[in-house]
This record gives sequence, C-alpha cells and structure tokens, in this order.
Amino acid sequence: MQDFSENRVNCPQWLCCDTPNSDIILGGEVLFIRNIENTPFPVALSDDKKKEIGEIFTEELVPYFENHSLLNKFEISDRYYYWERFLIPYSSILRPEYAHLLFDSDEMFSAVIDGSDHFTLRCLISDIDFGSALEEAESVIERMDEKYHWATHSQFGYLSSNPARCGTGVILSAFCHIAGTLIANRFEQVRDIAKSHGLGINALWRQGVDSGSSFVKIYTKQLVGKSVEQIQNDITIAIDSIIQIERDSREYLMTESEIFIKDKVNRAYGIISFANLIERMEFQTLLSSLRLGAFMSILPISAHTIDELLILGQQAHIAKEYNEIESPLDLAIMRAKLAREKLGIF
Repeated sequence: MQDFSENRVNCPQWLCCDTPNSDIILGGEVLFIRNIENTPFPVALSDDKKKEIGEIFTEELVPYFENHSLLNKFEISDRYYYWERFLIPYSSILRPEYAHLLFDSDEMFSAVIDGSDHFTLRCLISDIDFGSALEEAESVIERMDEKYHWATHSQFGYLSSNPARCGTGVILSAFCHIAGTLIANRFEQVRDIAKSHGLGINALWRQGVDSGSSFVKIYTKQLVGKSVEQIQNDITIAIDSIIQIERDSREYLMTESEIFIKDKVNRAYGIISFANLIERMEFQTLLSSLRLGAFMSILPISAHTIDELLILGQQAHIAKEYNEIESPLDLAIMRAKLAREKLGIF
C-alpha cells in the first residue's frame, strides 16, 4: 500500500487543459456506481465484511492505479483535501472507516471502495467528451462485471445507498462557470433546460445552488429507466444550450452594460490586489469575476491561473500548503497571500 498523503499541492491535470469550451466548461465527470447483490450497503456492513470487500476489490483494481491507501490512515485534513479535488464523497470525510482510495498520478482516473457504495469508479475530464471517458473506464467495469453480481432491481436498475442515484449505474456531470448568465438574470433559463433534460444543479462543493453560485455542477439526476446512451445524449444537448446562453449573455453584457461589467471585474481585481483577508465564499465570487474578465479580454490575466486558484484556495489545500495555519484567520490571510502570489501581485 502506497502512502501518498504528502503529494505536492498543485492543480489537478484535468483542470489545466485548453479545450474549445474552456471559457465555460471547467471539466466533466463520469461516475460508475456498483454494489454487491444480497449485501448491505457499506454504512450497514460489519467491520469484517468491509475489510473482506476492500481486500477483494483492491486486489482486482490495484493494477489499474498508481496510488492506493485506506482513508482512515489519513488525517481529516487530508480527507478534506481529496474531497476538494473531487476524488472522494463528502460522507467519507467523517466516516472513512475501511474505505479505500485508488487513483492515477494525474487524478483523472480513480476509484473508491467501501465509501457510500461498495465500488465507485470516477473519470475526471477536461471537457464534456463523455464518450471517450466512458470508453476509458469500460475495461475496468467489464472486468468487474464479469466477476461480481451487482445489486439491481427490475424497475430501479442498479441500486445505490442513495435512492436518488439508483438507475443506470452511471452519473455524468459538467463543471460550469456561468457568471454572465447570472449577471444577465438568465439563470432561470439554465434551470429550465436542466429540468427538462432530467438534470440537477449544485454548487461545486456543496449541495443546492442559489442565484449567487456561478461555479456549478450540472449532473444527470433522472437515472431510472434510462440507458447510458440516453443520459449522455440528455446532458450533452443541455450543456450545449447552456454554453450558448452563457456566451450570448457575455456578448449582451459587453454590448449593453460594458461599463458595469468592466467595473465589476476591476473591483474584484482591486480587492484581491490589496485585501489582507479573503474568506472562502468571497474568494469564489472574486475568482468568478476575474475569470469572466480574462475570457472577455477585460483583464490581461491567465484563466488557467484562476482555475488553479479555485482549487488551491480551498480550505484543506491552503492548510496543506502552509504549515503555519492554526486558525480560520490564518486561512483567510494565507488565501489572500496565495492569490497575490499566483497572480503576480506584490
């Protein structure tokens, strides 16, 4: 078993690639969910059974991954760190028990055993090319399908510990930046499109979404009775429409409210340039304005740097980068320092 808790703090590779949709799409996710038939979900399993499943599954999966460890071997701050990088579910932070995490060095391909479900396989991608990600995971899934009988239901499909995730056994997600849509008061259009295609919308690191969340995760929500091809078609059509709404909104803002949008972007840059303290939620709002300014050619800054800060400015990432963190105040101080360093503001 390899100890990888001391990995260098950097931006995930999938978030650092240029794609035709980089202005709006930060990345995407393909998540396979499987549970063994006639076996309680992990939350109800005995410790001995969890160990047994963990040992059997890891023996099968270790050849596919470079890193492997038990989550309960980590400090809680490290578990938050991997959650912030979208590698483990939130439930595994406080209840790691006998859960295993396996992933490649580029973090684009990972698996969790005995997390909220017996087995989940995740592909993180730079765009919404779900077809390629599904093909990449196919060899692992097919091998596991051959060896295990999964919990399924004639009406509900693949079963999950979370009833909302029963169905196809696959969830597709897109990580989007829709700041222009929110400023132009067009969020309801996005919500309607998502709903009509059986999709849900969350903020990236929490459940639920409100009109102030410009970094959102749009994911397949209606899974029962649908094939993988159907959910892939649904989310692809919806995301294409949402991309067009966002681009139209940005064009509208530059045509009808140019001074307003420039002021919003430049104010955000001014705050980051001189603030001594920046809280997490304020930081995301400021980064949203800077990212919008970068892609609308208002500020000569790198959008890649903004995307890096979106991850590196999370709580556990700052705590991992700066050993002197002792309080929430220290987090806010170091977040402001990190932003200035990355943006070259001294």
